[in-house]
Amino acid sequence: MIAQSTARRLAPMLSPMSRSPTAKRPRRSLHDAYFKRLMGEPAKAARFLGDHLPPEVAALLAPAPPLLQRGTFVGDRLDEHHTDLLYSVRLQDGGEALVHIVFEHKSAPDRLVRMQLLRYMSRIWEWWQRDRRRKDRRRAEAPPLVVAVVVHHGPEPWPHSTEFAEQFEDPPPSLAPFTPRFRHVLVDLAAIADELLSSDPQLRAELLVMKRIQRPDFADHVGALLLDILVLDGMDVETVFNYIQAKIGLEALMVAKRMIDAFDDPRLTGPAAPFTRYMLKQYGGDIREEGKAEGKAEGKAETLARLLRRRFGPLPKKVELRIAKANGTDLDRWLDRILDAPDLAAVLDRGD
Repeated sequence: MIAQSTARRLAPMLSPMSRSPTAKRPRRSLHDAYFKRLMGEPAKAARFLGDHLPPEVAALLAPAPPLLQRGTFVGDRLDEHHTDLLYSVRLQDGGEALVHIVFEHKSAPDRLVRMQLLRYMSRIWEWWQRDRRRKDRRRAEAPPLVVAVVVHHGPEPWPHSTEFAEQFEDPPPSLAPFTPRFRHVLVDLAAIADELLSSDPQLRAELLVMKRIQRPDFADHVGALLLDILVLDGMDVETVFNYIQAKIGLEALMVAKRMIDAFDDPRLTGPAAPFTRYMLKQYGGDIREEGKAEGKAEGKAETLARLLRRRFGPLPKKVELRIAKANGTDLDRWLDRILDAPDLAAVLDRGD
């Protein structure tokens, strides 16, 4: 199907991070790939950290861009819920710290993420120690500080504390000193106003897609969101659109068709032209290839029925039969009406 082919196009955008030969391969989601595509660029990561680290922490960072470290520290069964990037950052005083960005993409916020962060931090320090030994560095060298950043893009705000020690219910004062104490930075996209997602317009738009894509009504508003993105100079529109299309499937193609048909919109000037050429070449080609692959009216009928259910709910039995028996010309006409028709009858009206 078209959505699957788009997913395959999105996957190579992410060069896999190196892992040990015995580590399990992560089951990466589309969200993982998109997140790593954005945060894997040091310039964007620097902007993101400048926007979302606590001001007193951001003020300690030197202007030099962060250095992306190879490797991942999320493993075992957790790699299907988390993905991560580790950056080395220079400090104003000449020192170094490590910033571990963990992307949390469970459908519901995880109260145990603080326990998992402690495990990740331990792995980072073990990696750092092995790296120093390979480089014949002094073993007495103090390990670097690690700042953990959790990025959450679920539809509901994150409800849990960022303090590790608050997982424990009122420990006796004499035991409190034996409890690890640290906090993590939380970047909860759902709780951040759209205009505060980033001080950079492009990164703000890219994060806005992540913020909204989990909402149940996302497909209904994706056209307007794409129009806002198109007016930005230098946007990697292909990556953004592939992410959206892989998430919501065939409806994205219908939205794209409407946008191309409405290219005389006064906002769609300059920066939008490359996108339109891309759409006509890439997704127009997909539609043609889909027709070749299906080769029969059954493929169009299946697509039409799926889109009708998405818009209008379960279909009456007589409508299902009518679609199944329709010829290619009728199916094409009905597909063209789906986006604008107010109801099911208007789609299947026999008039032109």
